Amino acid sequence: MSKLKIKIFGICAFLLCLIVQPASADIFKSAEFEIAHDEAELTYVFSAEVATNLAASEKIIYPDFCKEISVTSNIIGRRTHLVYTFACDKALSVGDLLTAPWALDGARLDSFLGGKHQIISLIGEQSVIAIPLDGEAPAKRPLLEVMKDFLWQGALHIAGGWDHLAFVLCLCLISNGRHLIALVSTFTLGHSISLGLSFFNVVQVSIPPVEAVIALSIAFVAREALVKSSQQEQSIFKFGVLIAAFGLLHGLGFASALGEFGVPPHEKWPALIFFNLGVELGQLIFVIMVVSIFFVLRRIGAAGSARIACLYGVGIIGSYWMIERVVGFADI
Repeated sequence: MSKLKIKIFGICAFLLCLIVQPASADIFKSAEFEIAHDEAELTYVFSAEVATNLAASEKIIYPDFCKEISVTSNIIGRRTHLVYTFACDKALSVGDLLTAPWALDGARLDSFLGGKHQIISLIGEQSVIAIPLDGEAPAKRPLLEVMKDFLWQGALHIAGGWDHLAFVLCLCLISNGRHLIALVSTFTLGHSISLGLSFFNVVQVSIPPVEAVIALSIAFVAREALVKSSQQEQSIFKFGVLIAAFGLLHGLGFASALGEFGVPPHEKWPALIFFNLGVELGQLIFVIMVVSIFFVLRRIGAAGSARIACLYGVGIIGSYWMIERVVGFADI
């Protein structure tokens, strides 16, 4: 092995191992909120469940006519459950907001104000997220706005979904040309089907075990890519059946993220369609990037070493994630 190949091998393995610690299932950041009346008049309770590493020490910002009475917190596994009680000098009305200091991509709000239950989908803005306090049903948004929101969220989810990208990377390194197109298309079909079924509650499964199997699928495909001796069409075809099954599992992971938005009933179909399109767009861009990089590496004679380094790195990371998620069952 030439010195150049050894350097590329080492650099690839080092960079892949660097992302093991920060890259858990996804870096898609969501939360669950609830707002309701307390027993006393003009007193309210706001509860939030967020990732512990996102729970900031900064205080909640209330409307000017409200003040905080108490705050309690309870760490459960990797999530922190926070309960804020606050009182106001007058009744909450349209336009009143509570601003939370958490950098979130989105959240689901269950509002019990005004004597009714409303499920509201929230989108984060930089390092804060605003929670409406009027208890009114959200206005029906234009289709174009819904399209832009969920296209972006789908693309954002795949861009931060290290496990999904690791799986697609293995597909790119196990085949090429029409075989690669067939494998990626099969994977896409699988996760699109399960995404829809899970999002509409046709299929309901516990997500933590699914995420553990997703991690196992990454290690398995990396191993298959390492031992595959040739680009035999028959073996690729048979392998595609397994890829479709893994696609179904990955789709359940996508559905859990989409479900965390608390999508209103009238937006469910557009949300599903455009979120899925956003995921596919992000996935396509990633495939093009990988193929382009390895095209350049082949031109300089370093593709073989880089491929092996990437597959070993991804296999190690997939195994690490699987162990981490299985251990995490104790926190459920």
